[in-house]
Amino acid sequence: MTELGIAAGWPATLEDFWTWHEQAACHDMDSGLFYSPEGERGPRKARRERAAKAVCMTCPVRELCGAYAMATREPYGTWGGVSEGERRELLPRIDPGQALRDYRAALRRWERQVHERGA
Repeated sequence: MTELGIAAGWPATLEDFWTWHEQAACHDMDSGLFYSPEGERGPRKARRERAAKAVCMTCPVRELCGAYAMATREPYGTWGGVSEGERRELLPRIDPGQALRDYRAALRRWERQVHERGA
């Protein structure tokens, strides 16, 4: 990690870093579906998370999105079909270096798919 908390080996530019997000099913959606408002809990939170996950299940970059959230230890929102609570349970059991490698591998697979579609 650098002093800014950005893992070494990320894409060189912010544009490269987020290019995959342009293909996300949620790209043009209200982000409020994916992030809990302050104080949200119980059935309301469960309904919102189910709705967010339903969008994620249709997403062509779901794997990459989830891997990104794990690699960056994203504390908020639903990413790649995994809620913040689910990530909170998973993160202590996941090696940060492995999470970064998983993200980089997912990014390479996505880039290969994009290249193959464009070729």
